[in-house]
Amino acid sequence: MSLKCKMAAAAVAVVGASVSTGAFAQEATELNFCSGGETGNYYMAASKIAELTGGKLKLNVVETAGSMENLAALKDGSCDVAVAQEDAIMLARKQGNTVAQPLANLFTEYVQMVCNPESGVEDVTDLIGTNKILALGEINSGPWATWEFIVGADERYKSVQTTNDAGREAFALVEAGEIDCVLNVAALNSITMAQRDAVYGTTTDLVEFTDKDLFKIEGARRGKLYSEVEISDETYPNWLDGRSWSANDMPTTGVQAKLVVDSTLSSKVTDAILAAQEKARAAINAHVAPK
Repeated sequence: MSLKCKMAAAAVAVVGASVSTGAFAQEATELNFCSGGETGNYYMAASKIAELTGGKLKLNVVETAGSMENLAALKDGSCDVAVAQEDAIMLARKQGNTVAQPLANLFTEYVQMVCNPESGVEDVTDLIGTNKILALGEINSGPWATWEFIVGADERYKSVQTTNDAGREAFALVEAGEIDCVLNVAALNSITMAQRDAVYGTTTDLVEFTDKDLFKIEGARRGKLYSEVEISDETYPNWLDGRSWSANDMPTTGVQAKLVVDSTLSSKVTDAILAAQEKARAAINAHVAPK
């Protein structure tokens, strides 16, 4: 799988070490850091981590299509560090890609499903055993990876029809009733979702994604894969205005965006990357907070 190798100018130095053996290097070693689209949160997080590393190891931030491409790049060696959804990591493991070693949580992404009011869907569990049509975006996108993992974990959802409609087109199709729902996975600062709320928030419904069985699934390292979270009514003034939930906040499912590395990296290198992540945490959290 090819990468859009768009290297950030903010590649900076960290403590030098041999990548695979752990022996200190005399010269700077460069690692590629697979992120996401240049305007997205993955790219932002990778850039902030790269800016705060110091020493002799350079982190070159690479623009990609997101989690699944990043994990494939770790496997083929074109990237050494990456950001990935935790369920995408689990899906890649099922597909035989076990290279990614999770290091730390970066931020929570929210599973957000928008449906046509006439679809009868008020929660993801309403899709069980139906042939409703759900738009997932492009193959290997974040929503696609989440749904692919869920279907693999719970065959009750296998009857749901899916399409690869994405972006504005998917929301327009939901509004027109040509498909039932569209799935999105993103932090709550998403400019795209704020724009969709402004355009489609009074003609479509943001619905719950709260299947309790999903919250029992074990994660990539320890703890549960999915968490119970809420979307504040202040996040989407149209979708969540006047809803029946307590205080109008809407329950849904959260999944972690994780910092991951090639499992063959030395402990010296991974420790330096972790140190940079700790320094960048406050800035990353401030960026992904709802605006």
